[in-house]
Order: sequence, then C-alpha cells, then structure tokens
Amino acid sequence: MNFSVGLTASLTMQRTSPLTEMYTLSPFVWRESDQYRLLVRAVPHSEHPAEKIARIYSGESVNGIHFKMRKEPAIAPGPGDEDIDGCEDPTLAIVSATYYVYYTGWNEAAKRGRLLLASGPRQISLRKRVSRCRGRRSARTRKRQRSSAARMEHGDCSSSTPPEALQRSV
Repeated sequence: MNFSVGLTASLTMQRTSPLTEMYTLSPFVWRESDQYRLLVRAVPHSEHPAEKIARIYSGESVNGIHFKMRKEPAIAPGPGDEDIDGCEDPTLAIVSATYYVYYTGWNEAAKRGRLLLASGPRQISLRKRVSRCRGRRSARTRKRQRSSAARMEHGDCSSSTPPEALQRSV
C-alpha cells in the first residue's frame, strides 16, 4: 500500500446544543457508499476536571469535510464503572454489516482507562458489550444504577443489553 497526503483541510461540524458548547477531538472518519461518516470525542468546557466527561458523537457528510452532527451521543458514559467518567477516542471496524466501535472508557476514581467495545447495525445504534465488573462499584455508580431501568443483574454493569442477547455477544 502507498499512502500519501492529497489534501489537508479542517473539518467543520454543523452541531446543536449541547455539542456546540463542547470541544471536539480525536475524529475517526470513513467512507461508506456515497457518504462520509464521523465519530468524534466531545468534552464540555470546564475548569473542573470532574466536569470534563467525554462522549462520542457521530455525523455524516457528502464531501468528507463538512459534517452534520447528530444531537445525541452515539456512546455516552456509564452506567458501569469502566466508562463512568468518559468515553474517548473512537475507532471503528465494520465486519459482516456490524459496526464495532472500540473506545477508551475512563474511570476518574480509579485513575484508569480501559479499551471497551460497543457494537450495532449502524454507528448511531450502538450497544456497549458486556464485561464483568472489576472490583467494587463506587457509591456514585450504585446510585446511578439503582435509578436506571437498564440495570443488569448478577454483576453485569457495562451494558443495557437484555440478558438473552448477551449470550450471542462476541
């Protein structure tokens, strides 16, 4: 393979709130049929590190430069501990019509990042893949999970996937 730079240009994003109030970084762009698609890390502006909780948003473009962004994140933090404080740096693989998005989940209390996976039939309909909780859940996470209808039983804490679907997950 021969890679060469043909053009250097700044990406632009047409976005709405709350994405307009965030800074964006770590874009992942790919071409699919006649469109370009984008996954990007978005972080709220704040002087307090605890408020800088990243999410991953998606967008589409006809030219690969000007993207129209979706209003809701493709991957949001929580409810499990592994990405409770942020979802960062998306990378994508498409295999047999399934989108696999690998990303870094951040846990501020543990000062730990982990490689995580979300997948689905499109980049806008992703589900986090299940992993078993490692160690005890924080009080903050337990409170969030108690109030969440998607809370899993038996220690599964990183997905809202129904239990019967978990057995089909890779």
